[in-house]
Amino acid sequence: MRIDTLQPAEGATTSPKRLGRGIGSGKGKTSGKGHKGQWARSGGGVRPGFEGGQMPLHRRIPKRGFHNKWATSYLIVNLSQLSSVPAGTVVDYDYVVENSLAKNVKNNGGLKVLGGGEISVALTVKASAFSASAKEAIEKAGGTADILNKLLLRRRAAPKESNHMFETIKNCFKNKEIRKKIWITLLILLIFRLGCYIPVPGMNASSFASQIADVSFLELMSSITGGSLAHATQFGLGISP
Repeated sequence: MRIDTLQPAEGATTSPKRLGRGIGSGKGKTSGKGHKGQWARSGGGVRPGFEGGQMPLHRRIPKRGFHNKWATSYLIVNLSQLSSVPAGTVVDYDYVVENSLAKNVKNNGGLKVLGGGEISVALTVKASAFSASAKEAIEKAGGTADILNKLLLRRRAAPKESNHMFETIKNCFKNKEIRKKIWITLLILLIFRLGCYIPVPGMNASSFASQIADVSFLELMSSITGGSLAHATQFGLGISP
């Protein structure tokens, strides 16, 4: 094989379709796009399901029922599935899943115990919800039915958000404009706090503090300003935060 004889494999390439080269070419005049209209335009056509403006088929067909995305779903277990558990066992969500007492399905509410079947052993069952018959049967057998706090379950199931605050602070310092405003704010606070320790020239701070202590309103104002008013400082007498 020589380089000057290289060519594509047979059938790998096809001749380009020549458009707009006269009526006799077969693809002249409208170039295979037909007459004027949305189908003759680049990017034209209609979206799937569009029926010219009338009520489309998928809206004409009657619907029944709906899916509630806010509904609480549980991992269901019946009393008959707990009857084989040894007496004195603490049964909770993790125990049920680890011992395959119920099918582990996607849920957001935790464990729920129903009263299907009978139970004769004393168990400590911790679940998010109990049916009335299940709770009565468990307590009648000498066990306890503890209803878990749903708020704690949601906190345990929800992703930890403690790091989000630190991520937000970290992202603030990545933005040049926000970082500049933060430094300016901190500088203003620093200047103010320094001014709260510089007394007014020619004033006896100790005498002024004793006079303020005698007036309850001024003493309150001094505590609000962090003690700067009692020390007769520059910012304590004229500028409040």
